[in-house]
Amino acid sequence: MKDDRQKSSIVGWSGLIWALVFLMNPDIGIFDILPDFIGYILFCVSIAKIANIDDRVNEARGLLQKMLYVGIAKFLALFVIFGLLPPTDRSVGMLLFAFVFTVFELVYLLPAIVKLTDGIIYLSVRHEGTAAYTPSVRTIKHGYKRTITEKVRRLSIIFVIAKAICRTLPEFASLTEQTFDGTARSSLYLYTDLFRALAIIVELVFMLIWFILTVRYIKLIKRDIVFIGNLEQQYDAEIRSKPDRPARRAIKAAFFCFGAAVILTPDLYFDGINILPDTLSALSVILGLWIVRKFIKGWQKVTVIASVYAAVSAVALFLDYKFRFEFYPESILRDIKAYNLYAAYCGVRGVSELVFVVLVFALLWIIMKNIITGHTGFVAVGALDQSEKIRVLHEELSKRLIIPAVFAGLSALTDIVSMFLINTADFVWLIEFLVSALFAFFMIRLMMGIDEQIEYKYMLA
Repeated sequence: MKDDRQKSSIVGWSGLIWALVFLMNPDIGIFDILPDFIGYILFCVSIAKIANIDDRVNEARGLLQKMLYVGIAKFLALFVIFGLLPPTDRSVGMLLFAFVFTVFELVYLLPAIVKLTDGIIYLSVRHEGTAAYTPSVRTIKHGYKRTITEKVRRLSIIFVIAKAICRTLPEFASLTEQTFDGTARSSLYLYTDLFRALAIIVELVFMLIWFILTVRYIKLIKRDIVFIGNLEQQYDAEIRSKPDRPARRAIKAAFFCFGAAVILTPDLYFDGINILPDTLSALSVILGLWIVRKFIKGWQKVTVIASVYAAVSAVALFLDYKFRFEFYPESILRDIKAYNLYAAYCGVRGVSELVFVVLVFALLWIIMKNIITGHTGFVAVGALDQSEKIRVLHEELSKRLIIPAVFAGLSALTDIVSMFLINTADFVWLIEFLVSALFAFFMIRLMMGIDEQIEYKYMLA
């Protein structure tokens, strides 16, 4: 019985069910009661092991990981709509974001569904699976044969398209909100809530049909004991006996997150508002650390630092937005309330920049250093001693940690200086942006160099 449970662990069955729960709920524009990105996290984790033994499933997982970022961006877009946009522009903003995110979802989700089901069919052929080829009852009655996998794929595609249409279509009523003179209002816009309610009803119909059939399909695959057992045996032979493979994939995924984090580091202002919040950078680092946690020592310490940075930068972001909406930079020398608010912002932002420097140093000398020493080098061939060559390589890679650290410190310094020169030299933010861009460039270059050495090591293994 214990062995059977271990075999079934090739797939996170309960995680899949919970993922469907988070993904099936209807959207209102971009408002999502149960955040989709949580569902994508659960789904990616649940199929992680199978992704290691089949390229099709792995490609599907990669697309779902991209949907994770789309889901997070959709969640954060609510803050932009209700926190930054004036009330008169919120309806159009909802339409714009709903349309953009719908395009991203269709581009990523539809191929992911096809690749995932193709992977299941391929694995079933190779490993004596029968459940994936179970005929659909309805098609048998009509005299032709379609498998349950094909039916689930077709229904999933229909569900995704229907959900996209129902999410976006009601928001087009916002285009009739005002006429050219800015006074008259169209009666069509007044029924936006009714259109949304009708869309939700339609979504619920598709949602229930899709959810019930997909859950039945998952249970059917789970009961295919021979198929699951053979998958477990292949995983033991290809992955557990070669622990470097999941480590390499985890490091690649973590580098992707770290790369996104450093790209989000430069402060880019639009109408006085930073449209690249540092909190997003911190969250990307935390996600990357979580992905690589099984293969790198010291990730807990860096995660704590990144969490502190996320919290402090969020407070700084709030104070910055509050000041920008209530005062002007010139008000600092004229209004005591503006002065106190800006002083509080400068204090919190200064602490945030110091924590940022600590985070970068920890990321470089704990995480990157561990990756360099643990996953780069040369594989010994015969009686040849490669220790000296490995030591030289590690020293060379470790020296590359210095340049990103220097630019991280300069970025923090110029950011602090720009706060105090806001009324005398407001161009300093441009210097800070350029320094931060150089930090991002050298950080990405460092990770590309490390990744190249990782591939070189295991290519010769």
